[in-house]
Amino acid sequence: MNDNTTGLSQLIKLVTNFRDERGWGKYDVPRNLATSIVLESSELLELFQWDLKTLSSAQLKKDKDRMEEIKKEMADILIYCFSLADDLGIDVSDSVVKKLEHNARKYPIKYFNKDRQDNDYYNKVKAKYRANKKIK
Repeated sequence: MNDNTTGLSQLIKLVTNFRDERGWGKYDVPRNLATSIVLESSELLELFQWDLKTLSSAQLKKDKDRMEEIKKEMADILIYCFSLADDLGIDVSDSVVKKLEHNARKYPIKYFNKDRQDNDYYNKVKAKYRANKKIK
């Protein structure tokens, strides 16, 4: 299987079948899944924890053992994300497209492109977001 031949719904079904065959569905409640996403993300971050310099993608790709560990942690994160999406009935493709549309409005190309990164505009956007964020 690879990204060019495997559909997202097929991947989610594989994850769900794996979970269900083991009787783990009862543990897949939103809080547990969200917690697992954070924990697995931390494990991915840990692979970079003591880097003394920032490595480029090309440099990382040369380290086959490290790349295998990165792939494993990314897969864990995706598995939990797919499980949460399935549990909550979230259409992942639709959510990603809508979020990209939202981000395109939030970060217009005239301020953010290959030639320009407007930090002042970015800080204004972030300040507005924080001011509008409601605490429940």
